[in-house]
Amino acid sequence: MSSRVPHETRRNVVKMWARGLAQRKIVTAVWTTHSTVNRIIQAFRDERRICDKARNYRRKTTEDEDFAMISAAFADPFITAGKIRDSDGIHVCDEVVRQRLREAGLRSRTAAQKPLLSAAAKAKRLAFAQSHADWSAEDWQNVVFTDESTVCTE
Repeated sequence: MSSRVPHETRRNVVKMWARGLAQRKIVTAVWTTHSTVNRIIQAFRDERRICDKARNYRRKTTEDEDFAMISAAFADPFITAGKIRDSDGIHVCDEVVRQRLREAGLRSRTAAQKPLLSAAAKAKRLAFAQSHADWSAEDWQNVVFTDESTVCTE
């Protein structure tokens, strides 16, 4: 799929052509191909149109399907596009799901990786737990816990 020519470039092509500049010189001035310049000039000459022609296409999803996809993404921010598609029974590719989510202002997320406990850290924790196993509730009242980080063991 070719990229679209910016509106400013199209306007410059039409201005240069209106001043009588040759198409070869316009091509070198705007750094584009001869066929692109020719197409822009022809569109202006025939239809008085500088902007891109509207692309009419049938949307692959309905509003209800879009709403279902967006709701699923809100419910679980880390769900993949493929899982959203499969769970809702929508018959489109993953990229269409991503497009609908981007249209709704949602971006993809990746969960932060939490550090795994090493064997030494596990042994230290076990030793601490065993040495304090006989403490009462009153003993624990005097302890201030400062490290409340979450860690994965697998």
